[in-house]
Amino acid sequence: MGVRHWSVLVSLTVGSAGLLVAHPLLAAPQLKKTTPQVAVQPARKLEPAPGTGGGRFVTLPQAGGPVVRDNQTGRMWLRAPATSKYGFAAAKAACDAKVVGGHDDWRLPRIEELKGLLSGPVEAPLPAGHPFTVTGTYWSSTETSDTGALQILVFNGNMFHDMKTSELGAWCVRGGGDTSYPNSNPRFHVIGADVEDAQTGRLWKRQPTGIGGWHAARIECRAHGAGWRLPTIAELTGLLDMNAAETKLPAGHPFLNAWAPYDQRQMWSNDSSSISAAATLRFADGVVGGADKAASDGMSRCIKMDLGAAWPVGPVGRFALRLGDAAVLDQETRLLWERAPAASGVQYPDAAAACAGKSIAGVGGWRLPTLVEITTLIDYNISSGAKLPAGHPFVGIVTGDYWTTTPHTSDMKTLDLGNGLPGHMSQMGGHLYGWCVRAEP
Repeated sequence: MGVRHWSVLVSLTVGSAGLLVAHPLLAAPQLKKTTPQVAVQPARKLEPAPGTGGGRFVTLPQAGGPVVRDNQTGRMWLRAPATSKYGFAAAKAACDAKVVGGHDDWRLPRIEELKGLLSGPVEAPLPAGHPFTVTGTYWSSTETSDTGALQILVFNGNMFHDMKTSELGAWCVRGGGDTSYPNSNPRFHVIGADVEDAQTGRLWKRQPTGIGGWHAARIECRAHGAGWRLPTIAELTGLLDMNAAETKLPAGHPFLNAWAPYDQRQMWSNDSSSISAAATLRFADGVVGGADKAASDGMSRCIKMDLGAAWPVGPVGRFALRLGDAAVLDQETRLLWERAPAASGVQYPDAAAACAGKSIAGVGGWRLPTLVEITTLIDYNISSGAKLPAGHPFVGIVTGDYWTTTPHTSDMKTLDLGNGLPGHMSQMGGHLYGWCVRAEP
């Protein structure tokens, strides 16, 4: 066998703007062999654009003045409310009449909404690093009588009763409905970084994936550990509440980064309509559609498969036998694989020719896979043997290096099923395995 070269596999990376960048399988490899490792989810952040900031608060530039979205509650607040002072009725009217960013549903906040934003009564009660410019005392919409209402001091978080004729500030808010945070909807239970849906028994990641293509989202979900994956469209739509005024999620849900502008993004599912396209859901309006898997503006919410279920009888039914049980359809990618690839290694031209001449149950059109295609079969959570999903229906799989059609200068990219790492080899440099694939007939 000729000299083998290796390149390092890293699950995902994040660019300086917070965007997921191209998967390293598609990038120029490093000519360095590394110790096989299980893919680990990297540090990442969601794209804050079109605003700035990250974490709990995101500043959104809006016509009429910037607003701040609280990612914990989904509510939007004026970043710098006017310094004008109002009586109670005038403060309510000022917020009700406000139009900012094309929204006319601004209102005076309830006292619990203001208290949820502040951590008082303490000195400087607003969270460290907050983007607001506020000072003084502000009305809440919570009335105590015909003549009185509650107000709050932002410098220390203290709450007081005051006469409605007093002149105080108006810090307008929109969104959030009549729910409180966190975990106000008994349907959902927050368990660390996860959310359990008591209605369906499903376990979701509270934070969505980073923004990027289908393959990147899929890898990120699988990097969470055994059983984590992209959801089906049926599972995503199971979260919808079409009666919700804004984002079509149940009131009081605890998911993060679920509101505008994130709810306008297509949410990837693992339901593939073809090799190149996948079904998507948009939470802004509950519309189910489809998108090219290479589109870089999608995201998703990872879900955990029932650990007691194994492929192909699990809840997704990922693999299905076809062509007299001699081929396997991967229903996530719509790729059809030969069920039992050749168990002897050959040089690249012979492997390519063998696939091109193959016929299974009268069906031709077989070829060697690209590096990305064969990598979709890899499960880095498998600790021994070929890193293929537990319970897969393939037979006679040899752990070793497999040819791909992805070039690397004058060599061809390869993949080791034993550790999931890509490498490269000259076409005549070694005898590697060929695993034939084709699009679903």
